[in-house]
Amino acid sequence: MNTKVVYFLLIPLLGLSQQKKDWFFGAEIGLNTITSHSFIENKKSLQGGLVAEYYMNNHWSLTGKIKYFETSVSYFRAGTNGSLFSSDTKALIFTGSVLSMPLTIKWNHKLFSKFTGNVRAGFAYNLETKSNYELAINTNTNRPKSFGCFVAGLGLEYNINPKNILFLELETNQLGGYKGNDNGLVFPTNYYTTNNLLNIGIKHNFKK
Repeated sequence: MNTKVVYFLLIPLLGLSQQKKDWFFGAEIGLNTITSHSFIENKKSLQGGLVAEYYMNNHWSLTGKIKYFETSVSYFRAGTNGSLFSSDTKALIFTGSVLSMPLTIKWNHKLFSKFTGNVRAGFAYNLETKSNYELAINTNTNRPKSFGCFVAGLGLEYNINPKNILFLELETNQLGGYKGNDNGLVFPTNYYTTNNLLNIGIKHNFKK
């Protein structure tokens, strides 16, 4: 193969290896909106956690967190009696809290001056620290207390200096904590805990 062709193919890898790689550690706090309710209002509460992020290059990073927040689910479906189809009434009100450990990959892009935008996606392992079934009609309450869920989000960062970064993020936790299903007209509807988190925090690079 032509030497020039090999060189041009290796340029992206050479650039990647020369880019700075850094660890940042920090903390965040914010608003938790629980949206997994079908017959009562969405609930809001405070949430927070610790953050560790490894910047692989100028555009990609891996983020791990330990988060604590409340979660809940509610649904109600009236039973039907008929000659052809019949079903029992199903209802559930569940409240609880979780220790969540998400791991996401993040794409960063400089917007202007010291501001950077990002999008990310990944997976979280969740452990219920509180599980309270306030109402359960024809619904199994023997559900696993640990479960995975999908995590996605977008954010904005402000680089105070090379060692300190302020950030604002909106993230969603989906398809985690299955709590049953109702009697749909054609297909049953599955219910999961769903949380939308608004985070504000700071990260610091401890490297000298």
